[in-house]
Amino acid sequence: MKIFFALVSLGLLFSVLTGLYMSYRYSRKPRLVSAVLAAGILVPLLLLLL
Repeated sequence: MKIFFALVSLGLLFSVLTGLYMSYRYSRKPRLVSAVLAAGILVPLLLLLL
C-alpha cells in the first residue's frame, strides 16, 4: 500500500510540474502565471492563519 501511494504521489508531482512547465512555456504573460501561482500558495496559507 505504501508503494502504491508513493507512485500516486510521484504521478501527481509529475503532473503538477508538467502543468507549470506548460503554463510558462506557452503563455504570453508569464507574470500573470507567476501571480496566480503565488496567490494559489499565499491564499491558503493566510486562511490557515485565521
